[in-house]
Amino acid sequence: MGSGPFKEFGDPADPLVTGVAEEVRMGTALRRAGLTYGVASAVFVLGLVAALVMGTNATNATAAVRVLDDRFVDYEAGSHTDLDSFGPWQVNFAGYGEVTTGAGVLRLAPAAANDAGVTHAALVTTAADFDHRCQVSRFVYSTVSQLRTGSPANPWEVGWVVWDYVDNERFSYGIVKPNGLEIGQRHPDYPGGQRFLHTSAQPSAGVGDRVDFQVKRKVKRSGATLTVIRVNGEGVARLNDSLHPYTHGRVGLYSEDAVVDARRVVVKDCS
Repeated sequence: MGSGPFKEFGDPADPLVTGVAEEVRMGTALRRAGLTYGVASAVFVLGLVAALVMGTNATNATAAVRVLDDRFVDYEAGSHTDLDSFGPWQVNFAGYGEVTTGAGVLRLAPAAANDAGVTHAALVTTAADFDHRCQVSRFVYSTVSQLRTGSPANPWEVGWVVWDYVDNERFSYGIVKPNGLEIGQRHPDYPGGQRFLHTSAQPSAGVGDRVDFQVKRKVKRSGATLTVIRVNGEGVARLNDSLHPYTHGRVGLYSEDAVVDARRVVVKDCS
């Protein structure tokens, strides 16, 4: 199957855009692979919690419920490719490479690109959607190596985290790159299909660095979303979106021209 529908989300020659919700950077266009990806069925048991009565004034509050907590320790060592499913996960595409499990690691390893105009990517998501009005998603991962040969690696060729994934044209993403943080959306109404929501020079992460990325996305009564990003325990971005909010979907990890190891993924319902 193909190498994935996304090509070169950013241009390293472009200046960083600082914290503006509607800034759009004109970079290298994304390409579509022209492939149709099926959706594997999966039974996914979600936990529910009743409202708790707290305090002397009997204020009602709802505790956050952990609906997914995967440390990847319960899978036999194995290799997976396009459309394979294991546990709650689905390999959307493997980029001519493979996705492997074993020893408490989910590894995304697309094929190496040997030309500056070629890219290979892997995407793994949950098979089931999450539609919580308040959701916390946490990803613990690292970029093991960058695979490009014959030309320098690009800064976005590291591990990405994905949430509110509807399809290959609509999802939210976060990247902690060697040159800083990028938060955005895949959105068909924007140039190149990409909408930039936030970039900053810090935090940053290189090959071998452990990243603990947490995103809390809340849907307001108006339908707009408030998203708060924390990286390695520090608050780094707070985004309000009333134009094109994404409010449900799958979570996952994406790797473009890099080997990426995920060690834990957590999803909580904080509604």
